[in-house]
Amino acid sequence: MADFKWLIAACGLAWGLSAPVQAATPAAASTSPLLGSAAFVGSGLVLDVSGIDSKDALGSPLNTVLNVQVGANALINSLTWDLQLQAFDPSWLSHIKLSLGPSSGAGLVAFTPGINDEYSGSAHYSGSANLVDYGLAFQVGADGLLRLEFFEGVDNGVEPTDGKWLSGTLSLGISPVPEPSSYGLMALGLIVLLGSRGIARRFDKGSGSCSKAA
Repeated sequence: MADFKWLIAACGLAWGLSAPVQAATPAAASTSPLLGSAAFVGSGLVLDVSGIDSKDALGSPLNTVLNVQVGANALINSLTWDLQLQAFDPSWLSHIKLSLGPSSGAGLVAFTPGINDEYSGSAHYSGSANLVDYGLAFQVGADGLLRLEFFEGVDNGVEPTDGKWLSGTLSLGISPVPEPSSYGLMALGLIVLLGSRGIARRFDKGSGSCSKAA
């Protein structure tokens, strides 16, 4: 039993809910090379997912799995998409899914661009969601790896693929998490600041006394 958080997108609108679903163990899937490209832009990551196949149920060794280095314990806080997808009959566009999460496979977020499109064919999807607002933001592990698995919500046994991410990009907002040493420096800075203010207050009091005595 895998614990999933769901990000469901349709007509540019996104909403989230928590639900357990039965699925193959995510760690069983093999890692495929990045077919498109990944680039950091500002505080986010832009992934070109053009040409990635949607093949099998979650955890299948046939699925494409991408592992992208985003920094130790980084927080994934938003998702923006602009995609062209195709589902091959008898598969539906609503079957094409993506799981996002740490490399451990725990606390995955499942993204379904065409949730309401229960038919085959091609369609364009675009939109954005603040994962923090929906309680879907998550952290990667100490290894800094963000794991993405492209899979089919319903496996119809279509060969060689059930669907395809024809073209488009996924943009992920990323908040870096300070290293423990950084927290220590921040605390030291705060202590020094407070100490300086204390000294200043004592100095002011001393100066006032002297002035009054004079």
